[in-house]
Amino acid sequence: MQELIRCFKGWFYFWAWNCSIVGGYLLFVPLTLLQIFTTKFHRRILDLLVTYWQYYVTTLLFLLKCHVHVTGDPIKSDEISLVISNHRTRVDWNFLWAVMYHAVEGKNRWWYSTKFILKKSIRNIPAAGWVMQMAMYVFINRTWDEDKSVLDNYIEYVDRMDYKHLLILFPEGTDLTPKTIESSNRFAALNKLPVSKHAKWSVDRWISF
Repeated sequence: MQELIRCFKGWFYFWAWNCSIVGGYLLFVPLTLLQIFTTKFHRRILDLLVTYWQYYVTTLLFLLKCHVHVTGDPIKSDEISLVISNHRTRVDWNFLWAVMYHAVEGKNRWWYSTKFILKKSIRNIPAAGWVMQMAMYVFINRTWDEDKSVLDNYIEYVDRMDYKHLLILFPEGTDLTPKTIESSNRFAALNKLPVSKHAKWSVDRWISF
């Protein structure tokens, strides 16, 4: 019985999440016309919608009895923040939205949108990828020669717009699986680095912090 309930919860979340993405896309497309008149107002309206959609996801997790525990310093909504996170599964970013709901504070928290740095292929996913593009997620090839101009344009835009938001980076580059752990451990052995079962070294051709 418990397994049946878990299965039902999983499918309920899956369909509620995906249907909202399609609905969001249909709502976002007409709003692109606002860019003709004012870029700042267009970005603010989209961020408001995206932020409330993230609260929708958080509400779904709450209704399904998913508990989120947040510790540490709060994130200020009047600052630009970079969050660096492990990438344990392909769906862990759903839970990061719930974390940000509890972690962000300040009078502008309702406008304070969360962005992700993601691999470029994700932008082509029907509906979901298109919404991410309009929400101003950052898409990279994970090759520094190609990505430098992408990040330069992003930083220039943020500076010009005085754009306060939260950016999440997964430095591991991909989720944690037996295959990626094996690749990570080979990289660690070649470079005389410690191996791990719960995190992986980024083996992509990108810049190091």
